Amino acid sequence: MIRIIFLLCIVWLFGCNGRDRSIEKNEFSLNELYNSDVKRLKDSVFFKGDTLAYDALSVYYIDYSIPSEFMFYSLVMANKYKYPQSFYDVFLNICRMYNNDTEQMDDASAKMAIIYLLQASELGHHQAREEVMSSNIKEEEDSKDVLKRILEKN
Repeated sequence: MIRIIFLLCIVWLFGCNGRDRSIEKNEFSLNELYNSDVKRLKDSVFFKGDTLAYDALSVYYIDYSIPSEFMFYSLVMANKYKYPQSFYDVFLNICRMYNNDTEQMDDASAKMAIIYLLQASELGHHQAREEVMSSNIKEEEDSKDVLKRILEKN
């Protein structure tokens, strides 16, 4: 009887282990995109305003940390297609390009970051709306001071 239970346990362990490997082989990761896939995503964003392609591209760029390259696609989606997430991404990308250091940031970049944050909020982007409300942004206030306050909270 003990031998039968032992054999069943071994079969069960190896059976589950084999299933896990087959699942891993079928998983798709945006980390493993090929250049042709990335090119297709970029084209869909640029020429069609494809929000799903934009979101996939944003995940790809998170892994490879190239904010200046992703900034181009964020600006296209924001200015051409008015996609709320892309307005917020422009704000984030400007902050990342300066390593969240407002002392290094020029006034024009700080002002641009705030403008895109406000636009994202107006278009209903949840995180942007929370940032704007909790930071109590005033139009006459210096953009670098506003950014400093926002970045210190996070």
